[in-house]
Amino acid sequence: GHLALQILTKLGCEVTVFSHSKTKEAQLKTLGARGFINSTDKTALEKEESKYDYIFSTSSGTLDWELYIKMLKPQGTIFFIGLPPDKICFSVEFLADYAQRTISGSYSCSRSELKELLQFAVKNHIKAITNVFPLSEVNQVIQKIRNKELDFSTVIKIS
Repeated sequence: GHLALQILTKLGCEVTVFSHSKTKEAQLKTLGARGFINSTDKTALEKEESKYDYIFSTSSGTLDWELYIKMLKPQGTIFFIGLPPDKICFSVEFLADYAQRTISGSYSCSRSELKELLQFAVKNHIKAITNVFPLSEVNQVIQKIRNKELDFSTVIKIS
């Protein structure tokens, strides 16, 4: 998600981030997020109805997808980039209201598109945020992951 945020911001988009981790808010705002919504706060999500042209879901969690579909403006699109662990379920009535919403997904791109994206990332100083730990701390890191204490990607450095 934080890579998508950086890319979209550098492309001139105004980005609102949805995250279950309030601890990420300040860091995501420094990366360009204009807004932050707690994805576990149903009341906050309901206030976002019909506000977004596009939603890029990089979530690997199970969410209330009907709430997210309702957040789309007419002719809005939700793109699934992340792979949720469960089926994506919603009532078809959320697509039968003349709003002409679109649901789309993409798991990969062509080599030339990837090359273009990587060149764009280098030119715009877009980088992944990672937590790096030595191999000697692997047991503590595993516990931190289980306790959801680490935000962003985690890397165990072997050498």
